[in-house]
Amino acid sequence: MMRKLMLIVSILLIAFTASISNADRVVIALRDITPSFKFGADSNKGILLIANALGPGDTFILADIGSTFLPEKNVKFQCRMPNVSQDILQPVGNLVLWRQNQAKLNRTWSEVDQVKKKIAELLKVPVKEEDTDFYTALEYCSLRFSSETQKEKFLFIFSDLTEDLRGEPNEDPPSVPLGFNGVHVHILFCPWHGQAEWKPKKQAWQAWFVGKGKAKEFTLHEPGESKLIKLLEKSPVPRKLKSPFDSE
Repeated sequence: MMRKLMLIVSILLIAFTASISNADRVVIALRDITPSFKFGADSNKGILLIANALGPGDTFILADIGSTFLPEKNVKFQCRMPNVSQDILQPVGNLVLWRQNQAKLNRTWSEVDQVKKKIAELLKVPVKEEDTDFYTALEYCSLRFSSETQKEKFLFIFSDLTEDLRGEPNEDPPSVPLGFNGVHVHILFCPWHGQAEWKPKKQAWQAWFVGKGKAKEFTLHEPGESKLIKLLEKSPVPRKLKSPFDSE
């Protein structure tokens, strides 16, 4: 499976990475769409919040965890937002040049907002698959992150962390380590069944992502907490440039 995933990912990346470079963040949202996961609607709300925090230069990928994970089937959306040239963001003393730069910035943000609308519409489409090929979905994410050179990488997993591809549920991490070097990993809406179960589960997955996978950060959140936390900081790219007449 790993060899096939590597081939498919490399093919997808040829077109995906050719147009724009120097993006700031890459964000992957994994969404469990199987009947055993009871927080589908809440997950979509969380993914929408993540999408709304995106800005110019960001990369976003939405992939579903379902039966027999294949990128061409399970990756529902991927985009690299248009970039903003750094010279546009620099302060200028010329009003004409400021207006030109602001117009360029407006056009970029308009394109970004159109992408966000597409994501919002996609999240309204009902989806469901019976089995849970969670481990292969993690393999895909590891490969995608290894191919990206962004400053920051984020993985948001909306799931109960259960592999159940052949009717044999397994809540343990994969036996094979995968690379998540420098990635911020956040697990959302993981069902709470008491501290006795929660503590060893968190320790096991943290050891797998951080200890073996070299992730930069790992957090595990139960449903109530998942609704309250800030998932992703808003893009640092401003919508309005400082004009020559703005006070210091």
